[in-house]
Amino acid sequence: MGRNENAFIPFLKQAKEFADLFNGFIFGGAQVILPENLSPLPESLRSNLRDKAGAFDTVVRYRDIGMMAQIGTLRFLLVCAVEHQTYLDYSMPHRMMEYEAMEYHEQLEKITRVNKDNGKLPSKYYISGVTLEDKLIPVITIVIYSGDEKWEGARCLHDFLKLDGIPEDALPHIGNWPLNMIDLNEPIDTSKYHSDLRLLFELAKRRKDKRAVLNYIREHEEFKTLGTLTCYMLSQYLNVNIEPDDYKNTDKGGINMCNAIQELMEDARLEGIEQGLAQGTALGKHEQLMSLVQLKYDKGKNLSQIADECETTEENILSIMEEMKLVF
Repeated sequence: MGRNENAFIPFLKQAKEFADLFNGFIFGGAQVILPENLSPLPESLRSNLRDKAGAFDTVVRYRDIGMMAQIGTLRFLLVCAVEHQTYLDYSMPHRMMEYEAMEYHEQLEKITRVNKDNGKLPSKYYISGVTLEDKLIPVITIVIYSGDEKWEGARCLHDFLKLDGIPEDALPHIGNWPLNMIDLNEPIDTSKYHSDLRLLFELAKRRKDKRAVLNYIREHEEFKTLGTLTCYMLSQYLNVNIEPDDYKNTDKGGINMCNAIQELMEDARLEGIEQGLAQGTALGKHEQLMSLVQLKYDKGKNLSQIADECETTEENILSIMEEMKLVF
């Protein structure tokens, strides 16, 4: 797994965030799935297939996260799975179809095994191993895509099929498999989410505008008491370097992300100053150079470093420092 997967998957495995994801995406924000009613499922899916000669071949696939959800007091069950994706995979609907089909296959094998082991299976059901009363548990998979490019791949199996020339009347009879996807590059109704997922989705809206990201973080107290997994996931998504010293415990518990964000803020400011130096008037350039010198001086850079990073002479820097009444 890449760095993003290592950050996203542990974050999404948290019961609160996992339940919030499905409640927001599937149920419009209604609290249908409760965190305490989730139980983890194995990451591996196995199907034992028999060939014509009677030999078994085992097919194994691995999903990122799987949970069994109990809904309400009547114990309705739902298999909920999440796949995190950082790159464009044009075969994604087929992958999800395969994962979900394997989940149903596993359920079917268990039902068949139990029915045959109890010795009470009527002869007319013996070959199939299932009765009219046997039912499979529904499976829903949500794909979260956090790549830099907007998702341009298929959104359903039909998008992946060669349907040119196929008569319209035939299309409804060709099996389809929709892709339940959240693309972080697209608008998301954050009002449906109530966990730290909302912070991710809000920042995703602003990701391409550094100042908008920084303003949102400064304006919301939640970023002063983030959980470790949330902080790490956001740092990877925003490409912010989190050092061990940046993980400061607050009185309320949790982690204050502001130290790491401060560095990002300074980078954005430096970037703006440097752009201004390239584009501004002579007077504007001088004022911006003064700001740049002040920033580097405050960071403890020496004369040679400041001159080198400002792409000017040491004599010019000394002149500016004298004007600003700065001394080493």
